[in-house]
Amino acid sequence: MNVTFVHGTNPDCNNNKGNFTQANTCPPPNDLCDNAEVLPINAIGGCPSAAVQGTTSFATYDNVAVSCNNGVGTIRDVWYRFNTGATANPIQVRFTTGTAAGYSAEFYPGNAGPICLGASFGCIASAAGGVNLTLTANTDYYIRVFTNSGTGTAGTFGICVAGSSCPAPTLPTATAITESSANIGWTGAAGNYIVEYGPSSTFTTASVGGTSTTGGFIATGSSNPITITGLLANTNYRYFVRRGAVLACTVSTQVSVCSLRYPLHPLRSRPCTIPVQGAAIPDGGCATNNVLTAEFAVTTVGTSLGVDVQLQSVDLIIPHTWRSDLQITLVSPSGQTRSLINARGGSNNNFGNNAACPTAYFRLINGGQALAGMPATDNTIGDWAPEQALTD
Repeated sequence: MNVTFVHGTNPDCNNNKGNFTQANTCPPPNDLCDNAEVLPINAIGGCPSAAVQGTTSFATYDNVAVSCNNGVGTIRDVWYRFNTGATANPIQVRFTTGTAAGYSAEFYPGNAGPICLGASFGCIASAAGGVNLTLTANTDYYIRVFTNSGTGTAGTFGICVAGSSCPAPTLPTATAITESSANIGWTGAAGNYIVEYGPSSTFTTASVGGTSTTGGFIATGSSNPITITGLLANTNYRYFVRRGAVLACTVSTQVSVCSLRYPLHPLRSRPCTIPVQGAAIPDGGCATNNVLTAEFAVTTVGTSLGVDVQLQSVDLIIPHTWRSDLQITLVSPSGQTRSLINARGGSNNNFGNNAACPTAYFRLINGGQALAGMPATDNTIGDWAPEQALTD
């Protein structure tokens, strides 16, 4: 840029000061934590090609000490943030090479301080290799990228965040049960899944990953259902379903445990398999619309109830105040009825404990305790005899 001072009336008095070059520039837009640039979370494999370009050139210092690469020198930092949403751990943070040398990265929770700065939970002095983070779902996090003139050079770089959305499967089912096999199904997104199963007497806890470390057996696949084999007749089995431990879903989440047995009760339903879970019970004081009908299908290998299909128990978790308002009846497709509970439980609340679903259920089973002996406490669980026997 050339600068000349021009005289108002005499051109001979003009004074040319020569050419000037701009010595600095404005700091980047994300120079301050309050103006952190939002980063998208890309799919696994999307980094580094989807990297967002950044720079520490002409950045200032946010005046909060960094915890690594903090020797003598001028620190220049810029800020990024992202929300984990439903992304599964680990979450990948990757960098791409630019003109910056020796840059570092520090990580902060989004709710840690009076501003977005707070106590950091990690700092990598050499950020070029990136890092995998284990974070909380649906939470904001901040990344502070900085250079120190004593150990590196301010300049450009690329930053990229990646992860995989791995929602847990729900509503496991057991169908096509024989004396040696069964089909285990679930509700969930397409992908690879693991069914881990074993005798209930010895197998109680699910493992993590693609192998069983807790005494169970493993079946894997992307089809739904997955067939499990090698079962023994007259044996209770416990099973778990979880997402497959593959690149797109490295941490698995299992569904609630359910069980199966052949031949006495080919499918013993638990609350996690009933499709009307969460249905509202009408107010008993209404003259009309005071009945809730909850329909569910039971798939078995038999053909006739009481002959080759046996109804062993009905397991309930029903949150309801003043539970003696309820009359609960089991009705077969042919119209045959069995009174299960008829105005029992006094002024206390709930059959079963919904806070511990699906294991804290109120079971109605022949030979159980008499309903007249129910304790005067909320959230009653255990085995209880129905008003009418389940079998003739």
